[in-house]
Amino acid sequence: MSEQLEVESIEYENNANGNGISSRNTLRYIILGLLGARPMSGYDIKQAFDRALAAYWNAGNSQIYTTLKSLNHAHWSKQK
Repeated sequence: MSEQLEVESIEYENNANGNGISSRNTLRYIILGLLGARPMSGYDIKQAFDRALAAYWNAGNSQIYTTLKSLNHAHWSKQK
């Protein structure tokens, strides 16, 4: 996927804990943070994970692209 994505807006979500972050949303917030720094493709995001987070968490391509699709659908990011 060569389209570049960038953050359009971020909305706060509450979960049962009231802290707004659940373990299943962690990837979403990491990707939003990366996109907040600069527009990135899914490939760029995977490379950033491999460089910085692979020792702690290995996000697969399917996880990254599924999350990008849901962020785009929720209008939290946009494709260029």
